[in-house]
Amino acid sequence: MQTHFKEQEMKKLMFLAVVTFLFCGRARALTRMGTPTAGREQGQWAIVPEFAYSENDVERDSGQRDRTIEITTLLARFAYGLEDDMELFVRGGTGGGSSWIPITLGAGAKWTFLPDAELPLGLLCQIHWLPGTTFASELDLYEIQIATGPSYSFDRFCLYGGPFLHFLRGEEDSHVFRQHFDLEEESVFGAYAGIRTDLTENLGLDLEFQVTADAYCAAVGLPWRF
Repeated sequence: MQTHFKEQEMKKLMFLAVVTFLFCGRARALTRMGTPTAGREQGQWAIVPEFAYSENDVERDSGQRDRTIEITTLLARFAYGLEDDMELFVRGGTGGGSSWIPITLGAGAKWTFLPDAELPLGLLCQIHWLPGTTFASELDLYEIQIATGPSYSFDRFCLYGGPFLHFLRGEEDSHVFRQHFDLEEESVFGAYAGIRTDLTENLGLDLEFQVTADAYCAAVGLPWRF
């Protein structure tokens, strides 16, 4: 029995390692994460409309002045409970800000690794791609977020949050300077917190805030489970 449990845990760790490896390419701006623990039962689906606003300071190479990227996104997340303690999701949508975003695509995974504890702990990994165009430049950005932390449920509420890593990589082609820049985040470490309340048996409301030393994000989600 114990050997079987260890084998299951090793499979989950290997799965998350593969997900993280696949995601660690080049990355984008802060995006809503939700609970770090899996929130779907096995076989359960959910649709989550999401709205987020973020400001991100990024470094340019070639000795040029750093810049701030402001992004407002309206996304839809489709989540599926692979197991009671494992959730997969994809998301897509559009938005705007300091650049117009024609489309945003992303994917991720959540794993609850202490499901029976008073404060269940989880691990979340997600990646997004965000292209953008302004009158002055074209942007091609990719983002990775890796978070861990507890979720505490009481009555119709859930408090969640914890530390996270934020990797932002991308490219900018300036029409003004006629130059190409490589972009990356100024701060990797951050923390976030959120609260969820159940509006109905199947519909919830999430409010979330993320911050690093050089970026922040405020987000709202409406998880609908079915």
